[in-house]
Amino acid sequence: QITEAALIGVETRDMPVAGGALDAAASAAAARNRWTDAARLLGMAAAVRGMPDLGNPATVRTIELARDALGEDCYAAAYDEGRAMSREAIASLIHEHGLFPGAARITDSA
Repeated sequence: QITEAALIGVETRDMPVAGGALDAAASAAAARNRWTDAARLLGMAAAVRGMPDLGNPATVRTIELARDALGEDCYAAAYDEGRAMSREAIASLIHEHGLFPGAARITDSA
């Protein structure tokens, strides 16, 4: 459901929905100890929304946990990779690979 919500949000240009779905996907990745995925998804959420959702306690907690798990440099690299993606690239990635297992660029290396 998260993948579908993110894709619909991006494709319909409903960026709050897309960003929220990507933040939820980041939280789900963190719950599975997929820290690189979590950081990259947080960056993607910020890319579609235009900024991170620092008013959402769950998102802030996911940011904190991912930074602690990866270290600042690795977290920043993964986050920046997601943040640098265009909305079109994010939509294409979600459509082609989903947000989790088997995704070509959303894989956990940590």
